[in-house]
Amino acid sequence: MVQGTKADGSTKVPPIDDFTKSGCNAATEIIEKLSYESLDALLAVLRALEGMTGSDLVLWKADIDSAYRRVPLIPEHRDLAYVTFNHQGNKIVARHLSLPFGASSSVHHWERVGELLKAIAR
Repeated sequence: MVQGTKADGSTKVPPIDDFTKSGCNAATEIIEKLSYESLDALLAVLRALEGMTGSDLVLWKADIDSAYRRVPLIPEHRDLAYVTFNHQGNKIVARHLSLPFGASSSVHHWERVGELLKAIAR
């Protein structure tokens, strides 16, 4: 399990469902190949912008916290988005209402959000 440390020094354990171990990822058909532009492309855009504006540019980047949880599942898919686990000897069943972290399909759906934002910006 992936662990981190919170600002107050306590341990942070993010919820990650093991969709590979459960076989869910193997049952998912990935029909698109993800590709990303290189940092060289980003640098070329920044240089072009600097040339057009004549000013020094600053690049700022931030991660989106809980990114997958920001993309809701359509109601028709929620019946297919359950996860079960043991907690202190009890079997727990929980339903996802948004993209679950750990699923191959979540990566592709999050990529679609980025593509949408790029299309809107252009």
